[in-house]
Amino acid sequence: MNRTNDDVRLERTPELARALDRLGRLLARAAWVEGTGRVLLVLGLWVGLAFLADWSLDLPRVVRLLSLAGLVTFVAATVWRRLILPLRALPGRSGLALLLERGLPQREELLVSAVDLQRHDRQSEPALTRALTERLLERAEKAAGSVRASTLVDLRPGARRAVLGAVAVGLAAVPLVASPLANVFAARLVGADLPWPRRTTLELEVLSGAIVENPGEEELRLIVPRGGDVTLSVRAVDGSVTPDSVRVSSTDSLPQVLMPDSRGVFRAVLRSVTRADRLVVTGGDDDDGRPNATITIVDPPDLSAVVLEVIAPPYAGIGPRRFVNTGGTALMGSTLRIWAATTPVDCAAQLALLPTERVVDVERRAAPTDLVDELGSAPVLFHELRIEESLRLRFDLTDDRGLTSPDPALFAIDAIEDRAPEVVRLVPSRSDVETSATGAVRVVLALRDDFGLADATWVARAGGDGPIVAQGRLDLVPAVEGTDGEWHTTLRFELPELLGEGDGIGSQIAVEFTASDRATPPQIGRDDTLRLRVLGNEELMRRVKDRLGRARGLGSSLSERLVESRRRAEELASLVDEAEITTGDEATGLRAALALARRAESDGRTLVRELTSVCEMVLYARLDEKADGLLETLDRELADRRSRTFDADPWRRVVEKSTGDAATAEGFGSHLVSIAALALELMDGPLTTAATALDEAAAARDPETLAVRLFEASDAARDGTLLVEALLERLAEWDNYQSVLSLTRDLLERQKSLSERTKRFASDR
Repeated sequence: MNRTNDDVRLERTPELARALDRLGRLLARAAWVEGTGRVLLVLGLWVGLAFLADWSLDLPRVVRLLSLAGLVTFVAATVWRRLILPLRALPGRSGLALLLERGLPQREELLVSAVDLQRHDRQSEPALTRALTERLLERAEKAAGSVRASTLVDLRPGARRAVLGAVAVGLAAVPLVASPLANVFAARLVGADLPWPRRTTLELEVLSGAIVENPGEEELRLIVPRGGDVTLSVRAVDGSVTPDSVRVSSTDSLPQVLMPDSRGVFRAVLRSVTRADRLVVTGGDDDDGRPNATITIVDPPDLSAVVLEVIAPPYAGIGPRRFVNTGGTALMGSTLRIWAATTPVDCAAQLALLPTERVVDVERRAAPTDLVDELGSAPVLFHELRIEESLRLRFDLTDDRGLTSPDPALFAIDAIEDRAPEVVRLVPSRSDVETSATGAVRVVLALRDDFGLADATWVARAGGDGPIVAQGRLDLVPAVEGTDGEWHTTLRFELPELLGEGDGIGSQIAVEFTASDRATPPQIGRDDTLRLRVLGNEELMRRVKDRLGRARGLGSSLSERLVESRRRAEELASLVDEAEITTGDEATGLRAALALARRAESDGRTLVRELTSVCEMVLYARLDEKADGLLETLDRELADRRSRTFDADPWRRVVEKSTGDAATAEGFGSHLVSIAALALELMDGPLTTAATALDEAAAARDPETLAVRLFEASDAARDGTLLVEALLERLAEWDNYQSVLSLTRDLLERQKSLSERTKRFASDR
């Protein structure tokens, strides 16, 4: 400090001395505060940066020593420059007086002069000089009392730097002191090779798929069944930081990078492990190769052979069946016996029944002698159960080490349901049949069952749900000789035998056909109830007239189609030339003509079905007494029917019978059959010919063939038109005939009514 002449005693101006002392203390305080703040700021920043750099980068020893040297040097330089030098430069009393002078309104160097005048003894000076000196000292004393030293020195900048330095030191020191890192940092700063504590410490856990020989250790030894999946779990121990990702490295495959789930757990699945391996887990700053795991592969317990024996119920007539190392089928209610040989022989086993996931215990017993070749001579697993639904069998095996088979085999048993018998009525095709009181009904049935029928019956009830009027058993004939599961039967009902006394027009008979199989309890199959309605002959004739009217409508529509088909065929034939004939307008018109011919062919089949159905109703209702021969012919043909689809062959033979029997040619039944014969001729001849010719024309590749086929189609359409016109003419004759018959009946009814009235009138007289 520059304290030159500071030993001046200001006894004559005590107020001035106190003012100067106060100003000196303020200046010293300002220097201390400013210097200390800068030193603390430098110290805090340097220590903080050194700690962060070493903690995050793990600096080498040389760098840490250089950092310590730099810290000492820089702090010492700051102490010298910002603290020691300012303190040494503090002024003496003269300098302080000069600074204090700045607080006076007028700067006359009054306070400086007062300090200098008291520097030497003034007793030897003249009286006037002493008087002037005393006067100046009095003025200085008075002026010193009016000056406040605190207004001359601003301590705020130094205080701010001191606070900033204290904060920097606090930020650097508090975390260090509050954690175990302070001692490590201090030791490493002076050159020690002490390692930093890890922020992340990982632990490895096996969730499934392996046996851990040394649980809880950092180096795990795992026993894995060959081909199994191993599920691992990695997590940070309590108190350590969970890293963003974890890396599982393997000596036998590429590393896996795992991401955490919502709970901070990392999961890894090793698929189909077949070779020994070593796993190393790293993540965050835990990179020392621990935890790790060594994998040892062993053969898991497995099935060496499986035999499934299915014993069907006795009624099925099926002998025992065996399936070796594969699944099979079984009738519901069958007994399933399961035999399984395992490796090793003494492993524990349970049988899981899927999809219900029901687990049953199995027993060990000696293999049957007839299965030694498949199962071996060692004891085998055995279980017996009843098949009620389709199953998947899975054996869960566990050896004495606790290993399980990673891929247990599944054996499927598909349960076959024994369905109820099926009864299908082929003839008649309708469930509601209208006939007369003297009529007959031919019934043809097809019956099917998986494992045989026990019985088949029919029951006829009056009025549908009334008393039983007749019943019987059905005589079954195999559908095809040498085959099982399908039968046919046929029977003919005569209405007089079913109707009781007093029953007649308006009566109804419901016939139900049932079949039962050989199951326990038996299952019943039924066909739709056949309802027989008894109508009067007049009502039946009106029904015939109405249905023939519908046939006339079909014939008229068919005639129009044939005319249009002939027109198109002739038009196309006139356009045929040497050009390409499979494209353009000709091809489009040809396809349209072919579609029209096919629709006409379909209409012809519909017309045949309608007319033959009318003939069938008339013949079986016995509306024409002269047509009994035709009825018997038709009945024999329908009795051999084996399908519900329409078959024209029986009607062709009926037509042959009608044309060859003079006795039947006079009745209206034969007349109806002749109309149906025209429809059959139309279907078999022109309609089929026209469609075939147009089909061949569409496939033709030369104009000559195309023209020939088009002319054939045109001629067939012309012939078909002529046949349709003849058929419509015959239907019109029938309609006129029926009209005459209706008028005749009305006249007879009126005459009968008049005769009865006349008799009653005569009896009254």
